[in-house]
This record gives sequence, C-alpha cells and structure tokens, in this order.
Amino acid sequence: MGKRRKKNIKDLALWVLSIGILVETFFLLKTLPQPSVIGRIAIIIDDVGYNAESCTVIKSIKSPLAVSILPWLEYSQSLAECVHDDHKDVMLHLPLEPHWNQEQYPENYIIKTSLSRRRVEEMLEQGLKSVPYASGVNNHMGSKATEDGRLMSIILSRLKGKHLFFVDSLVTNHSVCRDLAKKLGVDFAQRDVFLDNKNTREDIERQFAQLSRKAQRKGYAIAIGHDRPLTWQILKEQVEALERQGFKIVSIRELLE
Repeated sequence: MGKRRKKNIKDLALWVLSIGILVETFFLLKTLPQPSVIGRIAIIIDDVGYNAESCTVIKSIKSPLAVSILPWLEYSQSLAECVHDDHKDVMLHLPLEPHWNQEQYPENYIIKTSLSRRRVEEMLEQGLKSVPYASGVNNHMGSKATEDGRLMSIILSRLKGKHLFFVDSLVTNHSVCRDLAKKLGVDFAQRDVFLDNKNTREDIERQFAQLSRKAQRKGYAIAIGHDRPLTWQILKEQVEALERQGFKIVSIRELLE
C-alpha cells in the first residue's frame, strides 16, 4: 500500500473520529440540565408621547418591553412607529376618568363614566388610530372609570372585537376589570408593581426588588414605570441584574400567552 494511500486512510479515520466526538458532545449537552428560570417579568413604560427623544432611549433597551403611548399628542404616531420598528410592544395608554385629578387636560381628552356608549366607542377608536400598531391597552389614571361596570364593559367589549388585550394599571382596589375581562373573554393582566411613584434612585431600586420577589413567588410579575430619565437609566441596570439572577424578561404578549 502506498504511503499516500495510507495517509489518506489515516486522515479519514481521524475525520470520522472527530465527527463522532462532536455528535457525542452534542447529545451530552442536550441531556445536561438547563438553567431554570426563576420567574418571568414584563415591564410597561407609560406616559410616552410627549418627547421625540424617547425613541432613542427605547431603542437603547435591548430586552423585551411594552411602551404605552398617550393618544392625540404631537409624537404619539411617530413614537408608535418607532416602537413597532424596534420590535417592541406598542400599547395605547387610554385616559380614563379618575376620582380626582390635579393635572390639566384638554377638553374631551378623558373618557368619563357619564359619556354615552357611542361617544366612548368613538374616543376609543380615535385613540387607537392615533397610536398605530397597538396590540393592547392600559389605563391612564381611571380610578373612577375602572370601578364602573357599564363603562368598562363598553371598552372591553370593543377590545375583544379587535383582538386586543387589556392591562389594568390597578389604580384602585375596587377595579371591576378582572371579572369583566374574564366574563367577556378578553386577554387580561394587571399591574403588580409601580416602579417610580417616587422618583428617586433608592425608591425605584426598592420597587425592582419587590418586583423580583413577586415574580419569584408567583412565577411572573408585571411592572409599570414612566417615561423619565432616571427610570430609563435604572431600568437598563436592573434588567441586566435580573437576567443574571435567573429571571426572564418577556413581552407582555408572551406573558399573556
């Protein structure tokens, strides 16, 4: 047998041996226990729509995120397009009537419990048109509205017909939304933690700690924060820390599935 032929046979044998080792390693890795997920976390950022610069900040967040955009503002549509292009969840942040309100809003900006069914449906439609690509809705304010069965039945029925989900921001302990959503068959979730009711680093970090505890206890948790520089900064830091701890950051749509 020639030297060249012997060398070729040897090379072939080594190649077959290498392939065998690779295949064996592949199946060995598949059988090893995979890192377990401690809990799933979805984060919604509210009150978006006032500043065009929010688009840059949103794109700097690499993890899944839902961005809830107020309707009828100067940048509502462009920011919805930005969020959609960045493959994040667009939501309509629907202004609903509170028991009391210290902020000034334009006339006919807030959906009130006294409005007719037709007017409520018109305002909801207009809101959705001003925030394209919305896959769901959560309430802006609404302590009075979310306690009102008639009003919320109108809104939730309309969302059901459009295959949109609803997240209750849970601004009152007497919300009727969960029971109504279940009755009407609307995809539904509710907020577990507000991240930044107090706009200080210490308080926001404390709320993230509470979020992680709830996610570990229940298996999932939903947080709501607001479009503020400090919230964005701490969000980036905390998402990385939560992922290192074994939590999975997911989109709100994935959580609802």
